[in-house]
Amino acid sequence: MSTLNKFTLSMSKGQEGALTRWFARRVAAAAKEAARASTDARPTRLKAPLEMGEPTVPPPWVAQLFANLDSCVGATVKTAIQPLQEQVDKLTKEVQELQDDQEKL
Repeated sequence: MSTLNKFTLSMSKGQEGALTRWFARRVAAAAKEAARASTDARPTRLKAPLEMGEPTVPPPWVAQLFANLDSCVGATVKTAIQPLQEQVDKLTKEVQELQDDQEKL
């Protein structure tokens, strides 16, 4: 048992003692968490990247994820607009033919 806990338990009585013990447990838990966090190699997700001193460039897997997403979306959009593009090409050709016919008159 830590010195802080021994002191608070020896000085506590009744309600005040329960509250003191609760705060003592919270202090001990916070100290244990701080010690664990300092030895933990993984960064916590609660901190912003700049607070952790990390670069703001995303990790390579994030860049790859977006590259894959971009290529999939691009292929889907290209497939979806192909009939529309064919229609535009057809209308452009018709307009050009009409302009050529008009110039001949």
